Amino acid sequence: MFEGLDYALKVANDNNLRCVMVLNNNWEWSGGMNQYVEWSPTTNKTLYKDQWGQGAYHNQFYTDANCQADFQYFINTIVNRVNTAYPVGSQPTYKDDPAIFSWELANEPRYKDSNQSVLNTWIDSTAAYIKSLDSNHMVTTGSEGFFNRTSTGDWWDNPATTGTDFVANHQSANIDYATVHIWPFNWGWYPDPNGYPLTAVELATQFLADHITSAEEDLSKPLVLEEFGLLRDGDPDGDGSEPPGSPTTDRDALFQAYFNLLYASASDGGPGAGSNFWTYQIDPPQEPQGLYSVYDPEDVSTLAIITAEAARMQSLIPVEGDATLDGLVDGQDLALWQQNYDPLGLNDNLFTMADWNCDGLIDGADLALWQQNYDPLGSGQSIPEPTTLLLLTSGLLGLFARRRR
Repeated sequence: MFEGLDYALKVANDNNLRCVMVLNNNWEWSGGMNQYVEWSPTTNKTLYKDQWGQGAYHNQFYTDANCQADFQYFINTIVNRVNTAYPVGSQPTYKDDPAIFSWELANEPRYKDSNQSVLNTWIDSTAAYIKSLDSNHMVTTGSEGFFNRTSTGDWWDNPATTGTDFVANHQSANIDYATVHIWPFNWGWYPDPNGYPLTAVELATQFLADHITSAEEDLSKPLVLEEFGLLRDGDPDGDGSEPPGSPTTDRDALFQAYFNLLYASASDGGPGAGSNFWTYQIDPPQEPQGLYSVYDPEDVSTLAIITAEAARMQSLIPVEGDATLDGLVDGQDLALWQQNYDPLGLNDNLFTMADWNCDGLIDGADLALWQQNYDPLGSGQSIPEPTTLLLLTSGLLGLFARRRR
């Protein structure tokens, strides 16, 4: 199994892809948390669980010492795994692997109980444990995003249904960004919104907009819409019977609405940070094939929307060397690099925008990137001749060296 995962991560890295590593599952179709409960010698195997595997039986995962010891053993094993797919001598551990984008605690963790503190405590302690092993990667929850509030009347504000709290679940300092999932068909909004005065698209976009606002005002953290999909036009009962290339009018409209909200947030410096649609080419084995799949190349219209959004979000990524994020790589950026020069990493995390190669140091390697991308007019072309630039940076380095001494 691990050799297969090694291969997948290497191929992802070879193709400039990054992977969110999901460490557990709330749902028992892949084993998940209930499998840990089953393995533990100290859990009560007779406790209630519903048709989805939820209930008192499932809740034991979070509080049983053996479950947590087994889970931490697994985390330690995978974080420190050496990737054997690379040549001998250059095999990174997973904690040093650039193909990994982040660690995710679990797919849609829930603790279906009125005691909200259990899930929050588990999130914080598990994320802290991961960070004690790996200082290179971010950690997130995998949460669907249901709130613990009663003021709006929306069902996603009722914690009794899921035992989750979007704000509290993401407040831990060990959680780097928030997640949200949106499933209009599963939640009874599509194709008939079941008495709601709004359409499925309106309900779903309201849900996302609500979370963008909360991520900014309550959390001050980025937000990723990491799971979303919709049935094809001719598949109202969700049996996956419609073939690749069949109409996706409603799906396309919903995807575009999501993307517009996220881009508007990101381009304005807000928390909207990205999205991962579900799913590419094949559905998971426990669901009908074709249920949510975006087929390539058959689903031309959906692929065009996804491709355009990827390019649009990519355009917001700052150029290496632009510390001020003004679209120019100029003397102001060099001054910030100079001011925060820290080749030994003594001032870790105090100023990261001049660490353009993201190695934790603000040093000559970052200066080289500023030099390479120097563009004070925003023309996309390098302006000074190399000799001029070399003299300029040498003089600044000399002044800075005197100031430091």
